[in-house]
Amino acid sequence: MATVAEPSMDGGQGHRPNRVARAIDRWIYVFMVGWFIVIAFVGFVPDALTTSSAIRVGQAQPFTSIMPLHAALMVAWLMLSLTQTILMATGNWRRHQWLGRLAFLLVPAMVATMLIALRASYRAEWYFAQAAPPDVRAPHLAYLTHASGALLGPLEGAFLFPLLVFIALKARRNDPNLHKRMMVLATAAVLPAALVRMTWLPHFPFEYSAYLIGALLPMFCWDVFRHRTVPRAYVVWFAIWAPLEVGLSLFAGRPWLDAAIPHLMGV
Repeated sequence: MATVAEPSMDGGQGHRPNRVARAIDRWIYVFMVGWFIVIAFVGFVPDALTTSSAIRVGQAQPFTSIMPLHAALMVAWLMLSLTQTILMATGNWRRHQWLGRLAFLLVPAMVATMLIALRASYRAEWYFAQAAPPDVRAPHLAYLTHASGALLGPLEGAFLFPLLVFIALKARRNDPNLHKRMMVLATAAVLPAALVRMTWLPHFPFEYSAYLIGALLPMFCWDVFRHRTVPRAYVVWFAIWAPLEVGLSLFAGRPWLDAAIPHLMGV
């Protein structure tokens, strides 16, 4: 992620504030990726431990075989993003460029495993519910009967993530400021998978949209404060993300879509 900064807007504040601002300009992206890693850890690790316990006592179906690969690729992307932001914050742009080639391999592999894992998990849930005792079967069948909302979210991420990465990579030479922000926003596109696992969060209409925006606030607020304007990356991101969120809310839970899901999943 490039670290070419926009012109400073704080010229009248003296040398020390300018130096501090330039440091934040570089390290804000490292902070954001580190923040995303914390969110992913808080969302996935307790959920995985709880699910593992449920599997041992027959209350949940075993993890599908694709899940370890999918999880490994997601971790690899977060580690790559963290490394890339650190490299640019420390001025190692040549290593950053060389390492960035891994994105061309990781992104399609991540999207493929997202889609495969989504179908495999639904099918595993379906067959587990058919064979489970009545007291275990009921909550699983309730989920399967109204699964459209749970499935549309990951599908949105599988579409949004590679699209934003494509925009970022396309801009890496001609518009480094768009590139560096869009790479962070692309990584944020997979955060809802962690957020939905935080069942202790308050629930309200569009809660996960609000939580995602909240996760992005540190970078956004700094940009607006620093440059006295909204950088183009946020406008591009919002123009793509907002219609998808509205569409998801309109279609999730529709009876006709819920009824179609088992056929689409081949069960």
